[in-house]
Amino acid sequence: MPLIDDEGRIFGKFNLIDVIIGAVFIGAIPISYGAFVLFRTPDPSILSIEPTQVTAGESNTVQLTGTFLSPSLRIVIGDTPAEAFLVASQESAEIRLPDLPAGTYDIVLMDQAMEMSRLANPLIVQSPDPLLGLQLAEAVMDVIREDWENLVSQRAMAIRGFTPTYLFSDQPGTLRLHGAGFRPGLSARFVSPGVFTATGEQYIQAPGQAVIVSPMVAEITVPALPEGVYDVVLIDNALTEHARSTEQFSVIATSTTTSRVRITVRFVNRPDMQITMTVGDKDVSMLANGLGVDYLPNSNTLATLPAIVTERIAGFLAQVPEDLRQRILGVLRDSSEQTAQETWAAALAGDQREQRRIIDILNREDQRGLLVEVAEVQSVGPRRTMSGSATYQLRGLGWRSGYENAGPAIFSEPIMEVFDAVVDVPVTLTRLGWSYGGQPIKVGGVFEMETLGYAAQGWVLDLESIGSTNQRP
Repeated sequence: MPLIDDEGRIFGKFNLIDVIIGAVFIGAIPISYGAFVLFRTPDPSILSIEPTQVTAGESNTVQLTGTFLSPSLRIVIGDTPAEAFLVASQESAEIRLPDLPAGTYDIVLMDQAMEMSRLANPLIVQSPDPLLGLQLAEAVMDVIREDWENLVSQRAMAIRGFTPTYLFSDQPGTLRLHGAGFRPGLSARFVSPGVFTATGEQYIQAPGQAVIVSPMVAEITVPALPEGVYDVVLIDNALTEHARSTEQFSVIATSTTTSRVRITVRFVNRPDMQITMTVGDKDVSMLANGLGVDYLPNSNTLATLPAIVTERIAGFLAQVPEDLRQRILGVLRDSSEQTAQETWAAALAGDQREQRRIIDILNREDQRGLLVEVAEVQSVGPRRTMSGSATYQLRGLGWRSGYENAGPAIFSEPIMEVFDAVVDVPVTLTRLGWSYGGQPIKVGGVFEMETLGYAAQGWVLDLESIGSTNQRP
């Protein structure tokens, strides 16, 4: 049989054209597959991330490396979509992580809803270190505080006021200056305005240097000054003047006219501080030398008091006038002169047993004359809270308050505790009015009271005289 017959069929069965078409079709199959393999886009994949550990609660990003990455893809962290997937090239991208709790997470690369690649547990989210956060907060506060102090210290130095506003003549004391720009290395002068000598202004130098409590508060020791008015001037070691008070400081003659007044005081207190004011509490004793000391406690409670009270009692004994010391020693000499001196020395050194012996002497009824009169609480009203803003200063807080080392501080509270108390106060009549311990006693004025247990401050609501005017001997 011929290969192609007369009708054009191969072997008499297949049409030649059909065979050619079939051969072409069969040959196109491998060619098409090769083109598909050669030109198709490979599947993207994730190779690694850096870093592999981050801290919860922070704004975190990680760098991703992979293959065939594109912006049309998206990233899922565990079950949470990433905040952003920023592709830099086909091999690198940046992932902005969502807010994730602590744990370990898969990184999944998605194309729409289809998962393209996954890294199992490559990302660890750690809990924040509370100590590290506290240290960071403290560091920030230190920077803020330092910047604030530098800003304040760079302000022009100024004296805008002082506490107290006056002292008695020929009696030393302490003056607290209020202003701005105070810094270490300053000393004070009390200048008589308008009075000059051959070398310049007439002045009296304050002993020692000023104690800088803060850039806005300083304390200076006031020498015994004659009666008059003075400018308070701050100078440095080179005697250069840096500040002069805007108001004059008064020194008034010691009054011989005394009386007693009964005042009603509304004391203001922070709600979290417990002031245990009771009837019979006594305030600061003003000794003959003008020094103020706390009224001594009953010796029965001395053994239970903390060391700060023992130190304050030793300070009291160290500054008593000589006539008072000799009267105490006279009672102690019932044993012997040597025993009396040893008892006194031990009490000064903080021996509570010997301090108790001396306090017992001072608290005997027949020895009351050793201490001058002081303010005494007659009644204490109920405590209540008062809304509104109040700003007050706590100074020299006692041991019961829990602020043994608290210095001058200003507190502003939206809710305050207030209570009224009636206090009998010995006063002297000065040209500025009734005075007690250097503070003026008048309706509307501020009254401060301090014992070993607390310090309280309030304003006078009412005042009445309860003692006849007399002359001091």
